[in-house]
Amino acid sequence: MNSNAPLAQLTYHDSVMNWGNRSPWKKLEVRLSHKVNFKPSDVVTDGKGNILSMPTLEKKPCFARPEVVFRHGQRRKKIPAKNGKIVESTKHQCGACRAGVHEACARTAYERIRSDPNMHQSFHAWKDHCDKNFRGAPTCTGTASRPWGDFKRAVANRGPFVNSNDAALLNLQQQKQDAQREIWKVKKRQQRKIARDHAQRARELPSEQFVRNVIDERDRRAGALLAVLGQPDQPPTRAKVPADKRESTAMITANAWAVRIILMAAGRNAAPGTVARLMTENNLGAGVLPQTLKERIKRDLTRAEECEKDGLWKRFDPDADLEDFQTMDDDAADQLSEPMPELDFILRELDEMQAILNL
Repeated sequence: MNSNAPLAQLTYHDSVMNWGNRSPWKKLEVRLSHKVNFKPSDVVTDGKGNILSMPTLEKKPCFARPEVVFRHGQRRKKIPAKNGKIVESTKHQCGACRAGVHEACARTAYERIRSDPNMHQSFHAWKDHCDKNFRGAPTCTGTASRPWGDFKRAVANRGPFVNSNDAALLNLQQQKQDAQREIWKVKKRQQRKIARDHAQRARELPSEQFVRNVIDERDRRAGALLAVLGQPDQPPTRAKVPADKRESTAMITANAWAVRIILMAAGRNAAPGTVARLMTENNLGAGVLPQTLKERIKRDLTRAEECEKDGLWKRFDPDADLEDFQTMDDDAADQLSEPMPELDFILRELDEMQAILNL
């Protein structure tokens, strides 16, 4: 037996030995709770000590254990008072147990003793010893330690009894964990919102020159993408685009990139759903239906990221100097059969941009 292990880590045999000792409470990882009370009739057994149903009882791992009840289970015990005198009191672990629970505990514990011949025989041998040598007072030390030890070994050898409360406690623990997880999720969402709001307040809206530079860069990127769409040596997101969809794909991908970059520069929500909504509201979807655009925008943003990763487009660094950048030749935009639509909603007065980008 590992004398230093907490109660929950002990084998059943070792836990019986611990509970039957003088001070078993030291190994408890939680304090016993004495809040719940119920009638003894609320505990339903099979007549052999196995509990079929009972009210859920938390923080009471000692319930109905014979080795606990008959060593510590008296309602009143002689304990030392503050003045040093020995007095009878209920101010101890089992004495503090509610009356109904205490009675149900004792009844079930004795039923368990009667259910097993070895337990029953060793229990009465110990009780007879106490009657003969200690005037009937339950004693587990001195000469009574041997018969009491025999009783504990009989309990341990019998093995654990079934208790419906065990499954109920596991279910209750899962419910508490789920509830705590939901609380954490709410707190995490709140923390993210606070961080996002702080970032939005801290970052100024991009300048008009920066926005115009993004629009010019968008045109060049759309042309460069169109030039390689459908080519077999390209990644699947570019190689498998049908011929009749290539120009609209290039335009949508570049528009999605531009809208997201400006949202990021403004410290705003740049999630795919937000990008799709802004593109739909401002006719940047190259004629694609709004619902279709919403469903495909994530793929278009992924395509834009791939263009930056493999060098077709230069990777955009939002923390770099944003005022003056150009990553591609002006001639790249000539690949398009028609000019790209203006991002008029971004080029409005800067005070209007605040309302548009505040998502």
